[in-house]
Amino acid sequence: MNIWLVRHGQTDYNLEHRIQGRSNMPLNATGIAQAERVRKKIEEIGVSFDAVYSSPLKRAVKTASIVGNIDPDNIKIDKRIIEVNFGDFEGRHWKDKDSMPLTRYWSAPMYFKRPEGVEPVKHMEKRADAFLSEIEALDHDNVLVVCHGGIIRVLRRYLEDNPEKIDLFHWNILRVKNCQVCEYKTLENGKHKRIRIIQA
Repeated sequence: MNIWLVRHGQTDYNLEHRIQGRSNMPLNATGIAQAERVRKKIEEIGVSFDAVYSSPLKRAVKTASIVGNIDPDNIKIDKRIIEVNFGDFEGRHWKDKDSMPLTRYWSAPMYFKRPEGVEPVKHMEKRADAFLSEIEALDHDNVLVVCHGGIIRVLRRYLEDNPEKIDLFHWNILRVKNCQVCEYKTLENGKHKRIRIIQA
């Protein structure tokens, strides 16, 4: 099975460098164009998807519909791949003075104190691992999974066979851009191989 992880396209909050989390922002025009470019690149490879999964947030659902070339009603919505909950920080600019506790924590959550109301990374790992374990048990060739920058770091940690605890090095290299695609193949021994990365 090949699992295609895709971060949603750009939103106005992304453009404005605002903390987005579970704020239900739509794609902007750039985000839609990014998703359309990715769809064309995947079509050129000759891949079609047996199943398309998405976070419940509309920016992810719209991206999944475009990239997967599928009606939104046929997308499998899964709350386990929703973005991290940033609590009261959502909507603020990342560089605002009041955002500094979150900005510091999110740059290295293994070293800095988690602000109250922000979802712990361990909780993200638990839901991400449960989701991927379930997906890998399916009899599919290609599965598209569209979600968000934060939860994708944790999903990629699983698919890159990293230790349960993410260190600072992996936390940074597992970051993805809007509409970036990471394709992984699940091997017979249960390990994974990264096949390619596609930029929007």
